Amino acid sequence: MSVVTVSKVVRNHSDIGEETRQRVLKRIKELNYEPNMAAVRWSRPHYATGLIVPDLVHPFFAEVAGGLSDVLRRKNYSC
Repeated sequence: MSVVTVSKVVRNHSDIGEETRQRVLKRIKELNYEPNMAAVRWSRPHYATGLIVPDLVHPFFAEVAGGLSDVLRRKNYSC
């Protein structure tokens, strides 16, 4: 079975036949598979952002980072 098929079963896609779904679920149980929650989180829209600056100790960059963080939080992004 392909990675795509397994992924669709794990995500409960409707385009997988019941026989295939049961076969995949059986192997998942046999292998004690547990989804990587970090990967699951990043596979969905997440509203996260990052900022690369040379030095946060420098007052200018600290001010930019703080201001950006304030704006992004008001718009429901995580920093």
